Amino acid sequence: MRGVNASPIAPPIEARPRRPLLWFWLTLGGSVLVLLGLASIGLLLALTLQASAAFDKVMAGTYTDVRNLGLSEYERSVGSAIIGIPMVLFLVAFCLLMLGELLRRAGGVVASIPTLWVLSPRVHLAWIAAPVMVWVALIALPVGLGVVTGWPAALEPEVEKDVWMILGFYGAMALGVAAVIAVSLVKKLVGLHRPVVPTPAGTRLPFWRKVTYCGRFDLWPAFFGGAFLGPAWIALCYDDLLFLLVPLGTGLIVLAVAVLAACTFWRSAEILAAAETAVTESGS
Repeated sequence: MRGVNASPIAPPIEARPRRPLLWFWLTLGGSVLVLLGLASIGLLLALTLQASAAFDKVMAGTYTDVRNLGLSEYERSVGSAIIGIPMVLFLVAFCLLMLGELLRRAGGVVASIPTLWVLSPRVHLAWIAAPVMVWVALIALPVGLGVVTGWPAALEPEVEKDVWMILGFYGAMALGVAAVIAVSLVKKLVGLHRPVVPTPAGTRLPFWRKVTYCGRFDLWPAFFGGAFLGPAWIALCYDDLLFLLVPLGTGLIVLAVAVLAACTFWRSAEILAAAETAVTESGS
């Protein structure tokens, strides 16, 4: 479905053309940052495991040396700070990818009330597959390795905690993003089978429009639901049933709320391909 529908709210403002390849460079820059973020996660894990190897070689004579794995307090504090570097890279990458995709689907122009052509379900599934594969690499494979071989339980306790903290944090982000895209696909499929009939502004339901169209309340719970589900499987390495069931149950409940909100998007009387920005007709 690639047709462009007119917004039922107001005619779009005169669009300003942009360079045709702007969306390409934005997408390329975002993709490079994603790869750098994934590489930095691997580097963090390598440094963490190196700390474990260094610990075995350190002749620690005090409790402080043992607790810090033979590293100084400054080195430990710097190590804690750089854990957030991949998150910064992913955040900037998301901004570039989002702008690039919006420009691509809007035909390379910018307007205050843009209308976009809708991705096909197959392309939408491809977008879901990308963060799912990242989650598999960060959570599914390490958990499977831990269940079979006991890794990283063989490491020092502090290093083991650091490993699972890095994997769990970014695994939660990956599955949260996948959940957002999946719930968006649910909203699309419901919208395709139940097309919205635009109605005059005075007859719209303001509550549903604010919740599902302006606030995108279906997507926010989707991310948090996926973020709960992402690292929950680490509990399998510790045979902790409660630690597994609590985040799983919480994530599924929040995801159910997100899906319910996505299925009621039609009540907003807005089309899927329309969106609003903060730009007014005066250009301010």
